[in-house]
Amino acid sequence: MAKAGEGSTGRTDMGKGIPGKEAGKRPKILLLGNPQVGKTALWSELSEGRRSPFRSEGEIMEVRRAPILLRGETFELIDPPGIQSLALDMEEVHLVKRILLAEGPAIILLVVDAKNLKRGLMLYLEAMELQLPLVMAINMSDEARQRGITIDPRAASSLLGIEACLTSALEGEGISTLRRCLAHATPPARRAIYPGSIQRSLEELAAQLGGEGPARLLCLLLYSGDREARDSLASWWGAEKAEALSRRIAQVQSQFSLPLSLVMAEARLRAAEDLREQLVQVMPSRRVPFADKVDHWVRTPPTGFLAFALILILLFLFVGRFGAGTLGWLFQDQFFNRVAIPACTALVRPLQWPFLEDMLVGPFGLISMGLSAALGLILPILGTFFFFVALLEDSGYIPRLGVLLHRLFKHVGLNGKAVLTMFLGFSCVTMATLTTRLLDSKKERLIATFLLSLGIPCSAQLSVIFALAPALPISGFAFVVLFVFLFGLGMGAIANRLVPGLGSDFLMEVFPLRIPRIKDVLLKTYFRVFWFLKEAIPLFLLGTLILFLSNEIGLLYSIERLAKPLVTGLFGLPPEATDVFMMCFIRKEGAVPILRNMVEAGRLNHVQVVISLILTTLFIPCISTTLVVLKQQGLKNALYIMGAILILCVATGGILNSLFHLAGITF
Repeated sequence: MAKAGEGSTGRTDMGKGIPGKEAGKRPKILLLGNPQVGKTALWSELSEGRRSPFRSEGEIMEVRRAPILLRGETFELIDPPGIQSLALDMEEVHLVKRILLAEGPAIILLVVDAKNLKRGLMLYLEAMELQLPLVMAINMSDEARQRGITIDPRAASSLLGIEACLTSALEGEGISTLRRCLAHATPPARRAIYPGSIQRSLEELAAQLGGEGPARLLCLLLYSGDREARDSLASWWGAEKAEALSRRIAQVQSQFSLPLSLVMAEARLRAAEDLREQLVQVMPSRRVPFADKVDHWVRTPPTGFLAFALILILLFLFVGRFGAGTLGWLFQDQFFNRVAIPACTALVRPLQWPFLEDMLVGPFGLISMGLSAALGLILPILGTFFFFVALLEDSGYIPRLGVLLHRLFKHVGLNGKAVLTMFLGFSCVTMATLTTRLLDSKKERLIATFLLSLGIPCSAQLSVIFALAPALPISGFAFVVLFVFLFGLGMGAIANRLVPGLGSDFLMEVFPLRIPRIKDVLLKTYFRVFWFLKEAIPLFLLGTLILFLSNEIGLLYSIERLAKPLVTGLFGLPPEATDVFMMCFIRKEGAVPILRNMVEAGRLNHVQVVISLILTTLFIPCISTTLVVLKQQGLKNALYIMGAILILCVATGGILNSLFHLAGITF
């Protein structure tokens, strides 16, 4: 947080109607809104020029940034994660507060859901305290009309004292009007909404801290018990003055039986309800909307589990068949194997430098194995997977999956809220492990970290599974999926009994279902593919180089010989499968080219492919995830988690190999 009164760009140039900016810096427009209100879709419609995702070091959430032109001046349009309230102690809320107080946006664009205006108005009453120029986009107006909900934007502008307009990002409705509103943004009319003693104390404390918008927000957070605001106040004003302010807040608290945070939240709720009553007219529909029927089906067993099974089948067909099969053939076989690698070989061979030729296009070559696997095999799989996941996210299905799986999650010591963390694990276990801090109890955080590290296949591991899926009959693929699921469920149930502590209550807001907007889905897919190319490929090439150098000096052969009793004797795999586990620790998808080459060379039968896929899934996570687990859980718990995973992986490989041979299973 920035010190109150410093770094604010909330001044207004009354002559032009456009807020001023700090010298030499591009002014900023901050998109503020609840989750799932179409905020990112509006960002996509409004932004111009180069769009980029941004994640600060250690941050969980991405912040999207792009330029926007208003009356000949370029602003930076910032799209952080959606939040419910600025007074909550959540990672995404802290991120938004840091942007508000450290970057000093010139304008706030508040995006609200026309179908649930009260929720957006509660956030408006908090943003009002900043006294920055504010515009309200009443989004999803088309969906509201379908439900008989009517909102007059002129009445909203008059009542709230700000520019307001109806928009529908999905239909492109109201975008030009929203641009005009942004060009004439003004600070909202301030209204007293809290009980008298709280309101007076807030005004006095704000005046003492500087009286400007950031100071008023800081006061609101202090009275709401915000930990970050309290710590910042002590560092700015000194312990003695901070203690005096704390005593003043305690005096106000003594007048109420409930915590001030709850008293103030209830006051905002009442004020928001009063405003909604004046702005919203509802004509009840005689028919139940089809979307509401689908909503009921996907949340209620057994239709919900049937829908989930159908989604998994579609995922397999789209990613496994189309991504790994069709696109993989096009990228890997047609481009790399027939064009790129022969061309590189033709360029390097005349140099008559065998070492360089092997390093670039040999069995462990940076091009023939590194780039070929990363761009030819893995990129098509991850691209189609990210696209499919973005469809599910933007449709609103993920929270419903949490409701559906809540009872199942209870058996492993979690609740339905954890489905968001677990689902993120299918994209990136490292990021998902960071989000375990959002879970409410220490027990849940430890169990979720263990399950993520043990049995949740990230997008990198999924690329391994889908890349080898064509080499397996459907029975073998089904066994891998079912075994990993049941094994994780069983280990979670055991962890629930062994880990002390209690879980938390299940509270999750379920947003309306909607048809995803393909433009936004493609944009989200692009950002995630960009992240893969930026973050994964350097590590992938590093792992390939390590394998190449290890092979050149004979280290790879020595490691294979030492690991032979375990890999060959216990797991029943060829000695070179040791390379797979070495690469998995660097990057999971690094196992793809090695396993693919072994399959094509006839070195792995169906049973060995099944065992390889299960063991690479259960093997200790990659370096980045291991470091995050160490940071999140501490050395002791991290050693427990990694030790348990390693033991379970080794034992599982040996048991499965023995059972397959004894039962004569060949798939």
